[in-house]
This record gives sequence, structure tokens and C-alpha cells, in this order.
Amino acid sequence: MANLEQPEAGPGALAGSVFFIKRHLAAHVPYGPDGQPLSFAELAELSTGDKLLGVIKADGDRMGCHFSRLLQESGWDGLSQGAQAIDGFFGGLLNREMARPRSPWNSLYTVFSGGDDLLLVGPWDIGLDFVGHVRELFVREFSPHDLTLSAGIALIKPTWPIRAAVEQAEELLEQAKDAGRDRIAALGQVWQWDSHAAILQAGRRVTSWVNDGAIRRSWLHTLLELTELRLDIDKPTHECLRATSRLAYHVARNWPAAHDRDETRRAARSWADDLVKQFDQINTGADTDIRLLPATLRYALIATRRDLDE
Repeated sequence: MANLEQPEAGPGALAGSVFFIKRHLAAHVPYGPDGQPLSFAELAELSTGDKLLGVIKADGDRMGCHFSRLLQESGWDGLSQGAQAIDGFFGGLLNREMARPRSPWNSLYTVFSGGDDLLLVGPWDIGLDFVGHVRELFVREFSPHDLTLSAGIALIKPTWPIRAAVEQAEELLEQAKDAGRDRIAALGQVWQWDSHAAILQAGRRVTSWVNDGAIRRSWLHTLLELTELRLDIDKPTHECLRATSRLAYHVARNWPAAHDRDETRRAARSWADDLVKQFDQINTGADTDIRLLPATLRYALIATRRDLDE
């Protein structure tokens, strides 16, 4: 039942009842300078590097257990208040974050956001930034209740059927939950939220090295190939270990000298040398740069892709 003419009043039959819950319907749509909604192709053009869309699927973890606990501890009133708080976050707060003037998130399109989950579409890099912001807000709002959030982000061409893209995002969300919840799956890996900002920062740093001419983009392909070989548990051990020597040879022969006059080139070489030192501990290393190197490299490869790149 609903009262669409006076939504704040609610249906008369349920006036004052705990069974009446006001639902927030997030419906943010990005508009262009002409006042018309932006198409998916136009949103993709706002991306850095490759013109891809990010399809974001996220929801709260173990929400059923949370609501059951509220019902047992506080009855229907507590359940109603808890449900409204969750719905107010996904359907209200996030919508305001995207809609406020000059918001960095106003290029995101809301497919659905309410209840305890959301589905958004927007420029791939902005989507990755926003989902980290969502998690920060979620912790601020619900950490007293020990609630956590999981997410999956599929990166697609704007011409890709949106239904197939949503299914891919849902599969990634399930990967994040299967890995232990309170995680995000994107860029070919799953990581805990504490690593999210570091991955994006590392990706942007490597991107800047390519854009500044300190390193070649093709070297990132080599790093990714060797990293995937080192992580391949189906490969014989000697082949995986050989990836470390190949990486050392590649860095020594191609990357800037350790004492290069240019500060940016020296920083890039120092980063590569650290990778060589830690490469054999890639599965257990505590350094985010090495454990989540594939995600960092994929970020930089996408962010530096140009129309002329194959």
C-alpha cells in the first residue's frame, strides 16, 4: 500500500503503525550541459583511459541475522527503526552524495539503491573511488552494529548489454562474499576494504609514471604476465620460480637506472626493485603493492589505454 499523493503521510489504513515504513527511492541520473540525461556511451567518455563503464553491485552482509537480532532484542519497533536506517543509507544518504552540487559522484547512474543493496553504473574509475567512499560511510553509520559491506564491480564497454553486465557484477559480489565477506571483487582480484585505497593509489601512481614517460606501458603487460605466472598454482613449481628471475632480468635491462637523474624515473625503478625482492613471497607478502599487484597493474593498463592501443 502507498500514498503517492502524500508520501510523507502514508496509507491511511497503516497510519501510526509500526508496519508502515517510509522507503527512500534513490533515482540519481547524470545530466549533461544541455539538461538531457547522459547516455551510457557519454558516461564512458568521462572515464580515464579506456572508455569503460563500471557496474557496481553491493549489499550488506548477513543482514537477515542483523534484523533477527533486532527483532529479538527490541521487538517490532526496533526492527522497524533498523530497517529504516539501512534503507535511509542506501536510498537516501547515497542519493544525496551523488546529487549534491559539484559532487565528484554525480556522473553515476542509479539503477537501484534502497533496502540493503545498490546497483550503479558510471565511469569505471569514478565507480571504484565511489564504492570505497560508500564503504567509509557505511562503517561510520553502522560500525556499532558490527555490520559489513561487500561489493563487486564489472568493467564493461558501454555497448555491452546491461543485463549481462549486471550478472557479471553479481558474480563478482558473490566472489567477495565467498572469500569471507567485507570485501570487494574487481580488476581480477578480491581484497579487503583496508587495501582498497592503497590499490587505487598504487594504480594511479603507476599510471602517472606511464603518462610522464618514466616507464613504458608495454612493461606493465610484462609485469602482469610474470605475476600471473608466479601466482598460477597449476604450473610446476620450477616454472613459477623462474618468473622471479625473468622479472629481475626484465627490470635490470629495461627500467630506468637506480641512480637516474630524474626523480620520477628513480621512484619507478625503486618500486620495480622492491617487486623483485618480494616476488617469491607474492602469496604471503604483507605489502599491498606485491600481494595485489595484478589489480594495480590492470588499473594502470586501463587508465593509460589510448584509442591507438590494440
